[in-house]
Amino acid sequence: MLTSELLEKIRRGEMLTQKQFAEKLGIARITAHYYEKGKRRPSVRVMDKLKKMYPKYFEDSSPNKERGGQMTDRIVANLLDQIDTLKSQIQTQAVSVNKSKGCSCQQDMITTIVDELNMNSGFDEVVQKLDGVQANWDFLFYNSNQAMSVAKDGVITNVNETFYKMLGYKQEEMIGSKIIDYIHPDEHDVAIRSIKSHKANQVHRVKKKNGRYIKLKIRAKNFGGKQPKDNTSYSVALIERVE
Repeated sequence: MLTSELLEKIRRGEMLTQKQFAEKLGIARITAHYYEKGKRRPSVRVMDKLKKMYPKYFEDSSPNKERGGQMTDRIVANLLDQIDTLKSQIQTQAVSVNKSKGCSCQQDMITTIVDELNMNSGFDEVVQKLDGVQANWDFLFYNSNQAMSVAKDGVITNVNETFYKMLGYKQEEMIGSKIIDYIHPDEHDVAIRSIKSHKANQVHRVKKKNGRYIKLKIRAKNFGGKQPKDNTSYSVALIERVE
């Protein structure tokens, strides 16, 4: 479900007008309207407030934990593939404009590309779709009960609340650190191979802030680049506690 659809579902389910809904969220009515139309994306603060106010709309309806994890896998893969596709379309259009104009001056080239793309309704549509998909990704990542992380070249670039609380760290403590630093030394070789391949489906002993190790199943996949060494590539991991 799109974020815009979820917001409308909550408002209608609570039998609120857009004005009443906006007042409860502490935003302007027009902002609530844009959220429902998918023209703007809610901030993390707004989504957190919604989750606390109307938790029943965010409950996982999956009949069991395994199926819920599989569903999250599919949603994550679908959203990231959409983001990759839309970014590729934007890049293709930019390159096409560049070639057609044949600008020699870099600044003129940039200005020309921006002007051309701004006049291109197709480009504007792609940008709006990308903005919407990324809003849905942000909502999934930051509000999911599934522990998740994003890394590039073995360095953590983002972690969600479920993951950093599971290990007892603060978010800022984990961002910028190396994945390998959390893995038990006896499992470094296997972990390094997984990091280099940008793919993983392993159970590792992972160190908590208190120094103790817990077993976690880590499933990771490369996104954002056609090859693991692509400068735009990154890996997204879904993590589960193994008892």
